[in-house]
Amino acid sequence: MVVPYKGCILFAGQDGLSHLIFFDGGSGPVSANIRNFATTRFGLNDNSVTLFRADYQDIGGLTVKNGLFTITSNGLVNLAVAAATNLPGIGTTYTFDRDFGIANDGTILFFATNGAARALYRLTPDNVISRVIGTGDLINGSPVASLGSVAVGKNGQYGVMANNGTQNLLLYAGDPAQRSQLPLTNFNSIYSISGAGEAVFVASLPQGYGLQRWNGVSAQAVFLTGTPSPGGDLYTQFDSAGITASGQVIAQARTANDLLLVVNSGSGSSKPSVVFQDGAQINVPAGPAFYNFVLNGHTGNPMIRTGWYTPDVFEVS
Repeated sequence: MVVPYKGCILFAGQDGLSHLIFFDGGSGPVSANIRNFATTRFGLNDNSVTLFRADYQDIGGLTVKNGLFTITSNGLVNLAVAAATNLPGIGTTYTFDRDFGIANDGTILFFATNGAARALYRLTPDNVISRVIGTGDLINGSPVASLGSVAVGKNGQYGVMANNGTQNLLLYAGDPAQRSQLPLTNFNSIYSISGAGEAVFVASLPQGYGLQRWNGVSAQAVFLTGTPSPGGDLYTQFDSAGITASGQVIAQARTANDLLLVVNSGSGSSKPSVVFQDGAQINVPAGPAFYNFVLNGHTGNPMIRTGWYTPDVFEVS
């Protein structure tokens, strides 16, 4: 018997086991042949609902479309934003970016692109879609030329970089009409939004270039390139970061002598400490090669994704 290769969605519960919840080609209440899944590090909320982008066909239809779906941990799938939904300022002939996230109350943030136009949208649980920010919108009187990726927090806060000739980090508590704005340079990425709405990102601020945190009022450096790590080596790069409920930043960093260094910033008067680093012993069937740090911007401990050809997921606690 020949078994065809098929993609699937796996959900890992607190029992440490992965559960198959959806197969490539499966159907939902109004959608058939759902396949080519894509999700993001902000695509899972604390209610075990996953947001993903996928191709699909309408029930009884032949045209392949693309939309945003949610799925529960027991496999109940729902078409959240259908193809050609009319979006303010961008019309119906757009494509969904691979850039979206979901908050605990089910609010969805997503990007859509139509030619040179790109915009961020917010879908609330009452099924109302609002435009947050897009190319051509004005910030301080100057039009936005480009936008970074959205970062979504578990309690509905979200952030995005908008460039209108100046790079601006925009932080929202929910309502798209109200935001905080932080001018910066050398922006790299927003890695996480805490449950309190604090952003962790890499950029240059007056204190230097590196990993920064900002709550919409004051910005502080977490770790800067060229400064000493807990082991004494100087930081050279920051690949990822998350923030805990207590406000501790957990960062994946590099130094000249260590390509994987996971550091906890501590809080208050506590000093930064190494959580995990290259060369540590792991109880696995074969020695993994470290590939990436998977953000857990919601709750719990940081996740280490390892492997090259066959990736695995580990939790450091």
